[in-house]
Amino acid sequence: HVELETTRFLQTDTGPAFIGAQALWAASAVQTGNRGAGVVVGIIDSGINSSHPSFAATASDGYQHSNPRGQRFGLCNTTAAARCSNKLIGLYDFTDEGAKDASDLDGHGTHVASTAIGNPFAGRITGPTITLAVPISGVAPRANVIAYKACKKSTTGPSTCPLSGLLAAIEQAAIDGVQVVNYSI
Repeated sequence: HVELETTRFLQTDTGPAFIGAQALWAASAVQTGNRGAGVVVGIIDSGINSSHPSFAATASDGYQHSNPRGQRFGLCNTTAAARCSNKLIGLYDFTDEGAKDASDLDGHGTHVASTAIGNPFAGRITGPTITLAVPISGVAPRANVIAYKACKKSTTGPSTCPLSGLLAAIEQAAIDGVQVVNYSI
């Protein structure tokens, strides 16, 4: 089957409300369960900011991630290896943007990944007269992640996601055998 190239667009930044994540976060303070430990999640989006605390090998609560696959994927085996850890076990870049290292120049992919699997950490909301500490956590904070960059920042409008890159990312996620794929596009 052959089709003309089409483009998709990044859409929402209010995903946690859509899935009721706040209730899961509240329950996680009481019931720890496994919180996604041993699960590998693929994020198909605009890349990932690997230095964000949501993707650190050791979470702020002291949890030390282990790599359930015992191997790294994609760019984590080559030029971007220093950006990877036992939490962030794979990087792919299906765009022609930047250094081809799956860096998130838009912010959407980092947001989506941290919502899905981000480590808990203490965030802050600063207003004109007050700063509030806010605990932040992904829905499955002990899961591991492979980032598939298929979208790129646009200088003239919303970020774009060419269908060819999206399909390549979906295929690679299937090859890598991730258990969950997030596609917030």
